[in-house]
Amino acid sequence: VKVEGRSGISTSELTPYIKQQPVTSILSSGFYNLAGRGTKWPSTMFRKMGTPPVVFDSTLMVESVKGITEHLEYLGYYGSKVGCRPEYKGKHAVKLVFSVVPGGRKAITDIRYNLPQDSLFRAEFAADTASSPVREGVFLSQDLLERESSRGSSYFRRRGYYDLNKTAYSFVADTLSEGLSIDIKS
Repeated sequence: VKVEGRSGISTSELTPYIKQQPVTSILSSGFYNLAGRGTKWPSTMFRKMGTPPVVFDSTLMVESVKGITEHLEYLGYYGSKVGCRPEYKGKHAVKLVFSVVPGGRKAITDIRYNLPQDSLFRAEFAADTASSPVREGVFLSQDLLERESSRGSSYFRRRGYYDLNKTAYSFVADTLSEGLSIDIKS
């Protein structure tokens, strides 16, 4: 995986979304190949010690591109370009080269809260906004919003609002005006 541009995304962060992984050990696949097709003791032992060869599947390549693209969207990189091309090395080897150009990120410029009318809850919510990772100037992402709904609901349950869970949070993001509306039902 090659990430182009300055994004702060590491290749190791995208690797789990690649559906087809290479053979982990040449030695292990060598044992498997030594087994041949036999059903008796030496063949079965070698087959158990080894791992079968990985057969290139182009549909998994397409799924990998989709998975990486979706993960980048989750992190807030909207409009990312992800491509993959196979490089054939002889008759029996294929190397997949992924090219990733992260899309643009949107910083939050305005936050509006829609809160229940309970004045005690409003006061406690206002006191907790300093602890919230969602604030103006921070890049918008689904990851950020999920973390905030989990953090906030946990905080308020500890404060006695037992009915408030993370599903009480709803977010509406306007990426054109870069505003965020947070609706909390208690």
